[in-house]
Amino acid sequence: MTQAPAQSTRVRGKVEDHIFTPKTEPVEPQFAYPGIPTTCDGAEAVVHVETNISHGTGAYPITSSTTMGSGVNNAVNNGHTNLWGDSLIFMEPESEHSSASFCEGFALAGGRVTNFTSGQGLVLMKEVLYTISGKRLPVVFNIGARALTSQSLNVHCGHDDVMSVADCGWGMLFGRNAQEAGDLCLIARRAAEDSQTPFFNVQYGFLITDVEDSKYIALTHSKPTKDCYDYTDWGENVQSIYESIAVGGAEKVRFSHLVFANVREIEYSYFCTRSKVLSW
Repeated sequence: MTQAPAQSTRVRGKVEDHIFTPKTEPVEPQFAYPGIPTTCDGAEAVVHVETNISHGTGAYPITSSTTMGSGVNNAVNNGHTNLWGDSLIFMEPESEHSSASFCEGFALAGGRVTNFTSGQGLVLMKEVLYTISGKRLPVVFNIGARALTSQSLNVHCGHDDVMSVADCGWGMLFGRNAQEAGDLCLIARRAAEDSQTPFFNVQYGFLITDVEDSKYIALTHSKPTKDCYDYTDWGENVQSIYESIAVGGAEKVRFSHLVFANVREIEYSYFCTRSKVLSW
């Protein structure tokens, strides 16, 4: 900015020069790509990205990644095209292992391909994951991270599945909310193609894939005051307790105990304990 010419003023018999600089109003920061304001869960954010940048999807639906696969499948059935006007392909074979093999072949043919999986499904395709990384194929698999437990039957969130394939030569990006899940989906694609390395775009199953951001924040950033075993005023129905947490009542709970019902860990106790470690 050019300086204004000096102006002389007389103060107490002396002449002093003062530089007067014009005042400017503060300018709000402008973003080159401001995005599209919306409310969605992590699965919807990923579907929005993949249906616009990918050519094909090979997926075998498994909780908690099912909504990502069904979202892309709906886009294909509705005739949606990507940003370059290419028609999309969705292939659902007989297993997660086969879906990974489909992605391998699709990438070898030069297509941009993705996959949606979770839990035991990710572990089942481990053989193919080594092959994909060994061939330096820049694919991106979107994961709804899920626990793998032997003390009970479990379909809840955790990093057990992705840690089970951490030695397969893939890059891993972890999103903490729906916004990061969508952003990292696109970033993972660029990183994969620049480095010729396959990538996992990971988000927590259920807590991000199926929960809107506002609920996610309410569930994980609370100040607990009530113990998991204290059912006062909540009734004896465990399902009603879980529902109370799911709609934002987690501030009433202290995440300090595990509760089991028969051989299956109930949602209430599991989300209590997992929410405790989500401060990362």
